[in-house]
Amino acid sequence: MICRLSCRPQRGFSLVELSVVLVVVGLLLGMAYTGVSKRVEVDLRAKSRQLIQELNQSIVGFALQHYRLPCPDQNGNGLEQCGTIAGEFPWKTVGLTFKPVGATDIPLRYGAYQNIAANLVQASNVFSPILPTQNASSPPVAVITPNNVNGLDFCRKIRDASVIAPNAADLNAGGRNIAYAILDAGVADADGNGSVWDGANAALGASIELPGRVVSQTYDDFVYAVPFYQLLGDMGCSALGKVHAMGVAAVAAKDTYDLWNLMVAARTLDRTTAESGLASAITGESFATFDVAMSAASVALSLGCAADSLGACAVAIPVAAAGAVGAAAALVVATAAVVQAGTGLTNATAALAATIAQKNAAAVYANNTIAKALALDLQGIAR
Repeated sequence: MICRLSCRPQRGFSLVELSVVLVVVGLLLGMAYTGVSKRVEVDLRAKSRQLIQELNQSIVGFALQHYRLPCPDQNGNGLEQCGTIAGEFPWKTVGLTFKPVGATDIPLRYGAYQNIAANLVQASNVFSPILPTQNASSPPVAVITPNNVNGLDFCRKIRDASVIAPNAADLNAGGRNIAYAILDAGVADADGNGSVWDGANAALGASIELPGRVVSQTYDDFVYAVPFYQLLGDMGCSALGKVHAMGVAAVAAKDTYDLWNLMVAARTLDRTTAESGLASAITGESFATFDVAMSAASVALSLGCAADSLGACAVAIPVAAAGAVGAAAALVVATAAVVQAGTGLTNATAALAATIAQKNAAAVYANNTIAKALALDLQGIAR
C-alpha cells in the first residue's frame, strides 16, 4: 500500500501550458516595462520643464542687471559668444554653476532676438524722455544725460521689436517673432530625422517649433518661447510709460511757462501804455492849469481896460470871463483824467506783478517736472 501511494507517477505541465504561462508573463512584463518607461519619461520631462523655468529666471535676472539678453554659447564652454541667433544655453554668463541639460543629458539650446533695428543682446541708449529745449525765453532746465543706458532703453528695444514684421532671419516660433527661447530635445529622435531635435528645431537656426506643439510619436521636443509682451512684464517696463508721461507733462509745463511769458510781455506793454496815458494826462492838466491862469489874466486885463477907457473894453469882460470859466472846467476834466490814468497805471502795475508771479511759478513747476522726468530716466526700471 505504501509503495502504491508513494510510487505513483507525478503529472507535470505540458508544453502548451508552459507556453501559455510564458506568453502571459511576457505580456505582463512588457506592460510593466512600458508603464515604467512612460513614467520615467514623464518624470524626465517634468524635471526638464522645471529646470527651464529656473533658467528663465536667470535670464530675466541677467537682463535686469545688464539691460540686454545674453548671447548664445557657441562653443559649449558656458560663456556667451555674440554673433549668431541660436546656440547652447550660456549658463556661466548668467551666473549658474552647472551646465543645464535636457531629459537625455543633451545640452539645452537657447536663442535670442537680434534684428538690427532692435537687437535685444546689445545694450545701448535708445530712449530719453521728450523734454523741452532751452532757449532765450526758457527758464533754466536740468542737464540731460544722453549716455545714460538702463532698463528703460531695453524696454524701448523690446517694444520696438514687438512691432517689427515677422522675418525668417529673426528668431521666430512658427513664423512669429519672439524675444528668446530655451529648448529641450526630449528623449528620442521621434521623427526619425537622424537628430534628437525634431521638426523645425533640427535646423538649429532662427526658426523653431511653436511652444504649444503636442508631444506625439513624431515629436517630443519641449520649447519654452518668451513673447515680447511677457518680457516687458518680467522687466517691469510699466516704468517706461511713467517716464514718457512725465516727459509729456514737462512739455506741457514748458508751454504753460511760455504762455505766461507772453502774458508778461503783454502786461508790460499795457503798463507802458498806462504810464504814457498818465504822462499825457498830467501834460493835459498842466495845459489846463495854464489856460486857467491865462483866462484869469484876460479877465484882469479886460477889467483894467474897462476902467481905463471908461467902458470902451466892457464887451471884452464877458468874453474873458467865459474863457476863464471854460478853462476852469477844462482843468477839472484834465485833473480827473490824471486821476483816472493814475488808477489805470496802478491796476496795470498790479496785473504785471501778478503775471510775473504766475510766470515764475510756471518756471518752477516746469523745472521740477523736467527734473522728475530726468530722475525717472536715470532710475530706469529699478523696483
